[in-house]
Amino acid sequence: MYQRLQQKLKKIQSFVRNELDGLATTSALDQEAKLGSRAEPALSAGQLAQSRQALVQALGEARQIWGQLQAQPQSHPRWQSLCTEIHKQLRLAEMDVQFWVTARQADTALRRGEQLRDRLSTLIDYCDAGIKLNQQNADEPTDDVIP
Repeated sequence: MYQRLQQKLKKIQSFVRNELDGLATTSALDQEAKLGSRAEPALSAGQLAQSRQALVQALGEARQIWGQLQAQPQSHPRWQSLCTEIHKQLRLAEMDVQFWVTARQADTALRRGEQLRDRLSTLIDYCDAGIKLNQQNADEPTDDVIP
């Protein structure tokens, strides 16, 4: 189950990286526009809104996977702290997305996107920790296995 969450988070992270590349281009174009040259942004406002809506949907799917994972019984002592951290980081990622979607300036959107990218990296690392806990428990037949 941690693997499914990790895969979904990696897809979201890849999406965010692509968006950040586009924002970096847009930010550079904004700087050129301030200096007097004219250039077209990489994405139109409509395209940007659609891509960010897809991001919100993908994060919602990750949240559903997490809900399924939480519903399963756990017995490892470190699981509760890992669970708390993943839950917290997912909530903060949702807030990061909302702030990113509402950013009006390319530079602000770039910074908020970078924050989201970093948070997704943290979540992926937590999934790695969950996978390792699962493997440790699989080696100990008396304990339940974390999904």
